[in-house]
Amino acid sequence: MRKIIRFDSIYSNLYNDNTFKNLIREINDGEKTLSLSGLSGSSKYFLVSAIYSSINKPFLLVCPNGGRAQSAASNISFFLNESPPVLQKKEPGIGEALYSSKSQSLKEKSNWLYSAMIGKPLIAEIGALFECTMPKKDFEAVVLKIKKGDLLLREEFINQLIETGYVRTDFVQGRGDISLRGSVIDIFSPGNDNPVRLELIGDEVGSIREFSLDDQKSIAKIDHTTILPLSAVAYNPKSIDSAVKYLRSKAEKDGVPARIKNQIIEQIEKGERISNMEWMVPAFYPSPGSILDYLPPETLNRG
Repeated sequence: MRKIIRFDSIYSNLYNDNTFKNLIREINDGEKTLSLSGLSGSSKYFLVSAIYSSINKPFLLVCPNGGRAQSAASNISFFLNESPPVLQKKEPGIGEALYSSKSQSLKEKSNWLYSAMIGKPLIAEIGALFECTMPKKDFEAVVLKIKKGDLLLREEFINQLIETGYVRTDFVQGRGDISLRGSVIDIFSPGNDNPVRLELIGDEVGSIREFSLDDQKSIAKIDHTTILPLSAVAYNPKSIDSAVKYLRSKAEKDGVPARIKNQIIEQIEKGERISNMEWMVPAFYPSPGSILDYLPPETLNRG
């Protein structure tokens, strides 16, 4: 007979510990800075998870490098049974960024930003917190929430997705792909575990289903879904005009060859996405956003 061993008492013992109770009280009373000692290995992640479960406030765990951030995510996902998104700093390759602010893989970053807005647990490499990004209000404007019964103009909807970096394909194969077949629209958003299939009845969303990438077959019916932007830059007349003006000024100031400048500007004016364009956030948004703008004011921060 299989023996089942439960560890519920570990949490019970911690929750009943006076030191832990005092810590929770200090946090709830609004103490801004607390220094903890005596923790090593996975114990600190166990404690973070227990604090989150006790007070149900969003938290941001700041790590010194990407390796530590991934390790923290693995440990916390074990204790919380959910995987906190990780924001890592990435350096541009030599000669790749002409007018740049460094950025993160946008498929992961978009999910991280949205998770921050809705108060989910978060992990970040410290260097990534200083990178600029799409202003929060602009990000919110391109997050699309769809539920069954909504009116949806197909071509307008597809164009909205393409403006935020999605790519139209025959079949959805990865995050950022969209596929259109008659009244059926398949989309794989960065924030979803599986792609979703919208079936339209006229201009109304008749059904929403998750489906498998492997065989393209439906997994489950759902009532609503959230579609996140794929890129840190949303193409629209205002952002394109801002980018063109910025690049002309920047190219003249930095002595960028006219051939390179004109090629980039021409692509942007045509609505084409260029390689590593996410590093060009300041070109499209004169007042770029900060990662920290996305955090709810009650977020707990541990570094």
